Amino acid sequence: MSNTDSSNITPQEEIKEKEEENSSSNDNVSIETNNGDDKQTVQKEELSVETPPPQQDGIGSKVLDATMFCALKVFQGAKYTGEVLADFFGITDSKYQFILDEYNMKQEEKKRKLEQQQLEDAQQSSTMEEAEGASSSSTQQITQQE
Repeated sequence: MSNTDSSNITPQEEIKEKEEENSSSNDNVSIETNNGDDKQTVQKEELSVETPPPQQDGIGSKVLDATMFCALKVFQGAKYTGEVLADFFGITDSKYQFILDEYNMKQEEKKRKLEQQQLEDAQQSSTMEEAEGASSSSTQQITQQE
């Protein structure tokens, strides 16, 4: 950009200067306002996107990928097989699980017997109340007849 007065420059020379500035440097962009005399310079932001260098897809990386894949699959297969065998042989169960199961069964049996006894007691008390109610009504009938 020249520092000369804009009145001494012809419009054709001004256009040439702008083209030279734009071609030499893309960092600055000149914007002319409506007056023609005032010029504003604005910094142009360039997006610099750096792409990573291309990876070399040689035989070494393919062999490494295949080896890692195979090792992962072998590990997963061994883990699954171990879990199945542990379940089959009962290694995952508690050593004294049968004692715990027996204790829980006895507790449930006691609870059922207690509930059954309470139910029988409730039935006996209701039958006794009915019997007392029937006997009292029969005694009332006898007294009324006399």
